[in-house]
Amino acid sequence: MNLRTEVETHHDAWRRASLEAGEFARRCGKRTPHHPLVRMANAAVAVKHDRWLAALTAARDEFAQSRGWIYAKYFTFNQLRGGPIRRLHPDSYHYLECGVIDHAEYFKLGCRPVAILSHTWCQCDDCLALAACEQLHVEQLDWSWHDPRRLAALFTERQATS
Repeated sequence: MNLRTEVETHHDAWRRASLEAGEFARRCGKRTPHHPLVRMANAAVAVKHDRWLAALTAARDEFAQSRGWIYAKYFTFNQLRGGPIRRLHPDSYHYLECGVIDHAEYFKLGCRPVAILSHTWCQCDDCLALAACEQLHVEQLDWSWHDPRRLAALFTERQATS
């Protein structure tokens, strides 16, 4: 099974188990998480969730490695454009409020920020508009390992034109 199929299979199994556990708890009237039947159902969901997270992490790491990058802590669009890496003003994360950036993942090359990946529900046009506004380049990836139904948009620094 290739990594994409593995991620999608585990994601779907986790979502299905979550819905079934919730429906089971409602049917039985056992809404308390401490009831043994509900705890068993939730434990099964947790196992499926952990499998999906492991596959997601493998996909993210494979993607980073394919480009020579490493997964990193968060940084801002300003830092991605080459801005200083220093204590951030609260307004530095304004781009998170627009809705385009969702389930973001950050990548560096050595110590330098090189990309922010968003697994978003937004349309490609919204990603293009944000990239233009922030003076960045955006690339649509083939798939989102966070959720197969989402768009994966990779924001990188614009290359200088000669």
